[in-house]
Amino acid sequence: MQEQAIRDFFNDIAADYPNRYDPKNVFLHFLHTERLVYATQGLELNQARMLDIGAGTGQLYDLLARRSDPSNYLACDIAENMRLNSRVPEDQYRIGKITELELEPASFDLIFMLGVTSYLSRASWQADLQRIYELLKPGGIYIVTCTHAASLDYRIRHAAQRLLPKKWLHKRLVGQGFQTTAYTPEEARQLLEPYFDIQEFCWLNQTVSPFNRIFPRWSLRLAHPERKKSKLNYRNRLLSGDFLFRAEKL
Repeated sequence: MQEQAIRDFFNDIAADYPNRYDPKNVFLHFLHTERLVYATQGLELNQARMLDIGAGTGQLYDLLARRSDPSNYLACDIAENMRLNSRVPEDQYRIGKITELELEPASFDLIFMLGVTSYLSRASWQADLQRIYELLKPGGIYIVTCTHAASLDYRIRHAAQRLLPKKWLHKRLVGQGFQTTAYTPEEARQLLEPYFDIQEFCWLNQTVSPFNRIFPRWSLRLAHPERKKSKLNYRNRLLSGDFLFRAEKL
């Protein structure tokens, strides 16, 4: 079952997960730092009640702890070992799917879902969207990232997942041996718009596999992080491996 395979995968890598984003791991450090920067910039975090879906070992929590008071933060993840290897206090971490956890409706100002939709089926994300809508306060903000289905990076990784041995994939190219889910910005927007008013869109991760792992420093030089942005031009569509939406509850 795909869900169990994903849970097992993240439980297996949890002990080493924080080290994956160390500055010495050039590409992954860039990937996660960029995502956190664009997800949080311009937001008032000090008084906001926050939910972090797919929190992992708490990269967002660690960022909040450096910037503000993280006591209003709540994490959730399906992989128990992620909690065990995080610095998030136990009473601020829930294990399970967001659709199954007992949480008070309209109790969050901000809900983050960073790097999660890749591991959800389309139907599962749709179910999560309804639950997220219920959990947000009026005017609350949902911040979500998606793998970009039309990017060169995704096309290469998707082909590799179908053609190369899973054991080799797990260690080298794509990080896991199971299929992931990707969207175009238009597809993601269609899923979001019944519940949210889109406030912001930007491209992320303008790198291409396997070069971003083989030649990470050169890949990042070519990524032009200052050009992100919202332009739906050919270059961004081809080279951006991910994108982010910030959306307000209707």
